[in-house]
Amino acid sequence: KLIDIAHSAGVEPAALALAWLTRDGNTIAIPKSSQSPHVREDRRAADFRIDAATLDAIDRAFALAEREHAMAGNAS
Repeated sequence: KLIDIAHSAGVEPAALALAWLTRDGNTIAIPKSSQSPHVREDRRAADFRIDAATLDAIDRAFALAEREHAMAGNAS
Protein backbone atom coordinates (compact mmCIF):
# COMPACT_ATOMS: atom_id res chain seq x y z
CA LYS A 1 0.00 0.00 0.00
CA LEU A 2 2.70 2.48 0.99
CA ILE A 3 4.67 1.78 -2.18
CA ASP A 4 1.69 2.64 -4.38
CA ILE A 5 0.90 5.80 -2.42
CA ALA A 6 4.54 6.91 -2.50
CA HIS A 7 4.88 6.37 -6.22
CA SER A 8 1.63 8.28 -6.82
CA ALA A 9 3.13 11.14 -4.80
CA GLY A 10 6.37 10.98 -6.78
CA VAL A 11 8.66 9.87 -3.94
CA GLU A 12 10.21 6.66 -2.68
CA PRO A 13 8.35 4.83 0.10
CA ALA A 14 11.09 5.56 2.66
CA ALA A 15 10.91 9.28 1.90
CA LEU A 16 7.13 9.25 2.27
CA ALA A 17 7.34 7.39 5.58
CA LEU A 18 9.93 9.85 6.92
CA ALA A 19 7.90 12.83 5.70
CA TRP A 20 4.80 11.40 7.39
CA LEU A 21 6.67 10.86 10.66
CA THR A 22 8.05 14.40 10.72
CA ARG A 23 5.06 16.24 9.24
CA ASP A 24 4.12 18.03 12.48
CA GLY A 25 7.45 19.85 12.69
CA ASN A 26 7.93 18.71 16.29
CA THR A 27 9.27 15.25 15.52
CA ILE A 28 12.65 14.32 14.14
CA ALA A 29 13.76 11.05 12.61
CA ILE A 30 17.33 9.87 12.38
CA PRO A 31 17.40 7.28 9.61
CA LYS A 32 20.44 5.06 9.29
CA SER A 33 21.87 4.63 5.85
CA SER A 34 25.33 3.93 4.53
CA GLN A 35 24.47 3.93 0.83
CA SER A 36 24.47 7.22 -1.06
CA PRO A 37 21.19 6.62 -2.92
CA HIS A 38 19.40 5.95 0.37
CA VAL A 39 20.92 9.04 1.98
CA ARG A 40 19.60 11.11 -0.95
CA GLU A 41 16.12 9.54 -0.55
CA ASP A 42 16.17 10.32 3.18
CA ARG A 43 17.20 13.90 2.42
CA ARG A 44 14.35 14.25 -0.06
CA ALA A 45 11.92 13.51 2.77
CA ALA A 46 13.02 16.71 4.53
CA ASP A 47 11.86 18.78 1.55
CA PHE A 48 8.76 16.75 0.69
CA ARG A 49 5.45 18.12 1.95
CA ILE A 50 2.60 15.66 2.05
CA ASP A 51 -0.51 17.08 0.42
CA ALA A 52 -4.04 16.47 1.70
CA ALA A 53 -4.81 13.81 -0.90
CA THR A 54 -1.72 11.81 0.03
CA LEU A 55 -2.47 12.09 3.75
CA ASP A 56 -6.00 10.92 3.05
CA ALA A 57 -4.69 7.95 1.07
CA ILE A 58 -2.36 7.01 3.94
CA ASP A 59 -5.19 7.34 6.47
CA ARG A 60 -7.45 5.12 4.37
CA ALA A 61 -4.75 2.53 3.76
CA PHE A 62 -3.69 2.31 7.40
CA ALA A 63 -6.86 3.21 9.28
CA LEU A 64 -6.43 2.90 13.04
CA ALA A 65 -10.03 1.81 13.62
CA GLU A 66 -9.60 -1.10 11.22
CA ARG A 67 -6.38 -2.20 12.95
CA GLU A 68 -8.03 -2.01 16.38
CA HIS A 69 -11.04 -3.99 15.14
CA ALA A 70 -8.79 -6.64 13.58
CA MET A 71 -6.74 -6.93 16.75
CA ALA A 72 -9.88 -7.22 18.91
CA GLY A 73 -11.13 -10.01 16.67
CA ASN A 74 -7.87 -11.88 17.03
CA ALA A 75 -7.84 -11.57 20.82
CA SER A 76 -10.36 -14.36 21.40
